[in-house]
Amino acid sequence: MICNIFEFQISKVKKTFFYVLVLFFMAPIVCFGLTLEEIQNKIGELNQKLQGYEVRRKELSEKILEKKYQAKNLQNEIEYLNYNINKLENDIEILELNIEQKALEIERKNIFIEDTAKKIKNTTFLIEKILNQLNDFKKPLIYFIFSSISLSEFTNKIDQFTKINSALILNARYLKSLKDNLRSEKLALETAKYELSNFKSEKESKKFALSLQKQQQAIILQQTKGEEKRYQSLLSEVEKERIKIMNEIVRYEEETKRLRNFKFYSVTNIRPPQGTKLFRYPIDGAVLTQRYGSTEFSRKGYYGGAIHNGIDIAGDFGTKVYAAAEGKVIGKNSTACPNFKDYGCQGGWGNWVAIEHANKMVTLYAHLMQPSSLEIGSMVTVDSVVGYQGSSGNSTAPHLHFSVYTEFYITDKRWPGYNPEGTVNPLWYL
Repeated sequence: MICNIFEFQISKVKKTFFYVLVLFFMAPIVCFGLTLEEIQNKIGELNQKLQGYEVRRKELSEKILEKKYQAKNLQNEIEYLNYNINKLENDIEILELNIEQKALEIERKNIFIEDTAKKIKNTTFLIEKILNQLNDFKKPLIYFIFSSISLSEFTNKIDQFTKINSALILNARYLKSLKDNLRSEKLALETAKYELSNFKSEKESKKFALSLQKQQQAIILQQTKGEEKRYQSLLSEVEKERIKIMNEIVRYEEETKRLRNFKFYSVTNIRPPQGTKLFRYPIDGAVLTQRYGSTEFSRKGYYGGAIHNGIDIAGDFGTKVYAAAEGKVIGKNSTACPNFKDYGCQGGWGNWVAIEHANKMVTLYAHLMQPSSLEIGSMVTVDSVVGYQGSSGNSTAPHLHFSVYTEFYITDKRWPGYNPEGTVNPLWYL
């Protein structure tokens, strides 16, 4: 009789466990009106849309580079700006799809986490019930031998004990698996939230870049009235102004070095062998538009008769600019510089940020679209975004100026010294 009651209890536990599993694995889970299957389908649809926009992005990028390298004339300039505007609008569409996709992914993870938490709760309850059943078997083995009417009954009791113990082990393993999954999914959720935040931030930067490009297009059309002659005259005036400003800056910096009235100064005698891979390119998919040293632009006097003290890298307007290596932020512009005007802003550097690395070399990132969000003294990695490519300071088209210094200083006017003698060719270490 006792045995029959016990078998009934075990059967009841098994049935309860079975129904709980059916409830978890078979019933559709709904959150915000969407099942997990519907969420997965929507993510798949967004992926298909993204593929189309990525193809369009590649086509527009190729057109932008094509127009950038063609001879300067009004028609090419307008087409160049049009392609930039279209590219930025396409990028914003991509980011909006990424944001929607990431939000769905977060929703899916939240459902999974909630579902797993329920399973943990119910599995824990089942384990407690099984443990209660095991209490009947806490008596010594001798008790079962003498209380059993026959050897068959004794064997049956031992068999029941083994089955209950196996069920306990099975559920304990399942519980551990659930907890491990919950832990990893929570970490993945935090990563997804961080990525969503980055997508939103990048979208705002792209929208700002788009507004700047539209403004620049409107200004050129207004100033030239659509006439090539006026456009060429405008270019000539800009070139003269840029050369004049740079000559004044170079003279000022020579006086600064003579008096040594620096706000910040850093120097290193370490010069790793050329070809040592110290840095990554600060822009993904970057195109080199001006090299280090004596260049066509430097020979025209754009740098006060000195060499070009870094390299110019062209990407899309509003493109992320990354730190070239781990390091510490040692300087940035304190006031914002506008894009496409005020060529002398911050000594011609526009919006800039400087990072000192472990070997005391300093990398400089200039002409950013906006002041860097990094704080002076903060540490960065190669994944850190230092800013977005722009056209502030002594610049007429979006690009990043990237310099590597062995002797770096910030003047008393709070911008970096051009100091070509204290720089090295970045291409040696990229």
